[in-house]
Amino acid sequence: MTIRDLFRHRVFTISNFLTFSRILLLFPLWYLVINENYIHEYRIITLIIALTMISTDYFDGLLARKLGQESALGQYLDPVADKITILVGLYLMYLKRGYPLYMFLIIFIREIYGSFFGIFLLIKRDTLGKPSLWGKFGVFFIAISALWYLMDLPMKWLSDIPVVITQIGGLVAYSLRYARTIFYPDR
Repeated sequence: MTIRDLFRHRVFTISNFLTFSRILLLFPLWYLVINENYIHEYRIITLIIALTMISTDYFDGLLARKLGQESALGQYLDPVADKITILVGLYLMYLKRGYPLYMFLIIFIREIYGSFFGIFLLIKRDTLGKPSLWGKFGVFFIAISALWYLMDLPMKWLSDIPVVITQIGGLVAYSLRYARTIFYPDR
């Protein structure tokens, strides 16, 4: 698959718009969280933006399947948007909401690892990586954890446990899948 193939078919779809909007919503989220002296209404707006970003991650894939708008670009863009929003959003939570550095680093390493091997498979094996249950649950628990820290809820450390478990489990699962694909491509 080439870069040109990504843009050859079905570029302007509702699903791709939702995916791209997730990245664009990082800008107002960043502004609101960085300016911590905001009033209560801004906190509600911040929560609405965060929930909108989370919901677009769910609805982009669902609508692509339901409306028959699945595309190579969407399959590539969705995980890229996930990585960007997760890493930028969690870095913001680390800077302003006390998100643990070790958690951010675990997620960062897992995302970089997945990206590196995903790009390798795309270039060398012409294969787009498929999401796993570990990845889906990982994104879900990261979203819950980020919301917990964003809203400054008590006992934040409780949200760390499922994130660490799913990130390490996902790292192992992806390692096994990548190894099978790289070393045994015909299976």
